Amino acid sequence: MYATAPLPVSDVDLFADDVLTDPYPALRELREAAPAVRLTAYDAWVLPRYAHVRAALADHERFSSARGVG
Repeated sequence: MYATAPLPVSDVDLFADDVLTDPYPALRELREAAPAVRLTAYDAWVLPRYAHVRAALADHERFSSARGVG
């Protein structure tokens, strides 16, 4: 059996007043955590790097919010 790394999670609130005023520390934290980070405040994933966002937008087969509906 293979060991798996824990999924990256963060309690960063991207819409908190302090983050909206100065987003760079929060964005740095997310970029350093992983290419994709689960935000506990919103039960959602965030892709904190531009290159990863572009790649996800170009790959609608793997990156979808449909949750298997269809």
